[in-house]
Amino acid sequence: MEPTILEVLKTGSDVLIDVRKDLVVLCNQKDVKMSLVYFFEQKPTSVGRIIGVNGRKEFVVDETSGSIDVYRSHGLGLDHFNLNKFSGLNDANYKNVRDEISEIMKAAYVENKSPDLRDTKDRPGLLKSLAFQKMDLRELNNSNAHEGTCSWLFGEGFFHSWRLSNGVLSIQGNPGADKTTLVKAVVSRLKQDLAGQNVAIIGYSFPQESYSASSSNEISSQTIIELYKSLLQ
Repeated sequence: MEPTILEVLKTGSDVLIDVRKDLVVLCNQKDVKMSLVYFFEQKPTSVGRIIGVNGRKEFVVDETSGSIDVYRSHGLGLDHFNLNKFSGLNDANYKNVRDEISEIMKAAYVENKSPDLRDTKDRPGLLKSLAFQKMDLRELNNSNAHEGTCSWLFGEGFFHSWRLSNGVLSIQGNPGADKTTLVKAVVSRLKQDLAGQNVAIIGYSFPQESYSASSSNEISSQTIIELYKSLLQ
């Protein structure tokens, strides 16, 4: 180890003092939310072995340099080299560190937990925030089925079997064969049949430009995000 590094780690080092001041300033900024817990060593470390001087022991991170008054701090009965080493799950030092990390994680979960759309008064505003440009454009641009067409599908046995299952209804055909129109008719039929029931019908129409030029099966990440937003609405 370079001697200059040991000099920096000495108690009262100007570098350490400046780092501590910078951290305090950062923690006090209004737009910064930090959960900090400090752990410091309670046994001196044989730093002499690093530079070949046996018997020299010092505290590398003592309570003064390893804590800030407004944050929780804990002393561990270890030296600096073993500060992050534990004998097992029942090690008292391990339990101390584990419990503090658990508390930080719980606090972060509560703070960042998404609002429940079923309970919040802001539901309309939250749903509106999911909207994006051209959200309904593909569906609006698709023509409705002409009278007397598409209804043949609803008399097919496989259609009734699909309605009773959790499977996928796959409609295949040549380009321009109005597959999208047929799908639109299916959605309309479902809305008609399920009107008044506690059932949500959700759907999304992929815009044609969402497919990349390199592969007809490759969909942009932006399109996937728009898909999720549509389904949530």
